Amino acid sequence: MMDQRKIGIFIATCRKEKGLTQEQLGELLGVTNKSISKWENGKSLPDPSLYKPLCDILEINLIELFDGERIAEDKVVEKADQVIVGLVEDSHKYHTVHLIAKICSYLFTILGITLIFLPSLVSITQAEMLISISIGLFLLLSSMSIKFYFWGKSHDKKIQYEGIGFCSGLTLLLVALKLTGNIDWSWLWVLSPIWGCACLLVLIIVILFLAVYFKGKKDQRQKKDEK
Repeated sequence: MMDQRKIGIFIATCRKEKGLTQEQLGELLGVTNKSISKWENGKSLPDPSLYKPLCDILEINLIELFDGERIAEDKVVEKADQVIVGLVEDSHKYHTVHLIAKICSYLFTILGITLIFLPSLVSITQAEMLISISIGLFLLLSSMSIKFYFWGKSHDKKIQYEGIGFCSGLTLLLVALKLTGNIDWSWLWVLSPIWGCACLLVLIIVILFLAVYFKGKKDQRQKKDEK
């Protein structure tokens, strides 16, 4: 099994031995210095397409990269066998977890949609209806979270969707209540979380723009006064 932290430390050591900064190594590989930092901190591994170029730049071989240390020539074959076994185990483990997560995501989506529209299909009390819709909404958001997480892992990106999740969740709840006849609001108000968040975002951008503008004006006046 590969040790990401050990590999990261090894990459950082080899980079420093070559007298390269994270920015310089990133430029040579066509990635950002943040990606290099993630590798060296053991948070992620390079994309497979970068293994060979990275090894060429650091003047190491793939076995040394995957093992996270220099290897004597007489130990290369032995280490190669160990690394290959580790790679196979890691790949099998990842695909198994990914498959289970994908199945859970599909099940959550189906159950969530069913529970949200259940009150329109059967006669239940208002309390049961709210519980059914709430659980359905939770399952749908859980399904989205699983998909976002694995997409981020496969593309080496961190997904920020907390605000989007809140707005979309509230909107789904209001839409479900509207479709089941439990509220008689107009669609303008049912979709209010979406356009409300959009207006709030625009307001924040305008405020930030004005703050930067007036700060710039203030700095200009101060410079003139100093002259």
